[in-house]
Amino acid sequence: MPKSVLSLLSALFLLQLVTGCAFFKPKIIADLTKNEPGEILARVSQNHDRIHALSGKGLIVVEMPGNAFQGNATIEVLRRDSLFIKAEAAFGIDVGYFFANRKMFAHYSPFENALYRGPIEKVNKLILFQMKITYDELLSAVLGTLDFKFTQETSVSIENNHYIFRQKRDSHWLSVAVDPAKYVITKAELATDAGKIIARQEFKFFHKINGIWFPKSVQLRKLDSRERLTIKYSKVELNKAIPPNKFDFKVPGDARRYRLK
Repeated sequence: MPKSVLSLLSALFLLQLVTGCAFFKPKIIADLTKNEPGEILARVSQNHDRIHALSGKGLIVVEMPGNAFQGNATIEVLRRDSLFIKAEAAFGIDVGYFFANRKMFAHYSPFENALYRGPIEKVNKLILFQMKITYDELLSAVLGTLDFKFTQETSVSIENNHYIFRQKRDSHWLSVAVDPAKYVITKAELATDAGKIIARQEFKFFHKINGIWFPKSVQLRKLDSRERLTIKYSKVELNKAIPPNKFDFKVPGDARRYRLK
């Protein structure tokens, strides 16, 4: 073997020793003997609680029986109580504007030239981009997070090197999978008492943005109604100032107006 090759291999070996396995990072193993369940979820909350504002662009895909939509989306979130989505089809044609806060929502469809408004409690009656979805479901999808608190009734186990937390949520069971290295939720499932999964949310391709682990891909599936919402971010900015006009959209004077009660 040429001396130059030997010298290169020796240098790489020494560099690996000095940097502490820079080329081969040890795999983090989920271990409940060293990590208390409450502390694990506290670290998960510490990560996503640091998100106060989001400005993102990417692909939004809505699939449901007999209908589907795919287009580019601009998404703005401020303090988790102001959400704006602008969706565009091919060639930059606007197909929908949606704004919501903790009190009300407004949705304008250029195709229908119609504006829908109502209290936030009635947002589930709105077919947003042809998919029925609640405000909290949409918010968790665009923020790549899920609110899950540890209680005395919460059970925890380890499966596929993930912490699996499970607790009762209304009349169903909610389980979440936590990555032991990043302390982020990678999957959440809602199931019946019989174990039938009716909804699943998955978070993938995590990147660190301003010290916060954030998934570039989020998917929400409702298995009973065969609906699926997918958001794939191409650009994300966290905790940067958002001008108030980012949440505005113009509605033509001749638009039909509906108030959902």
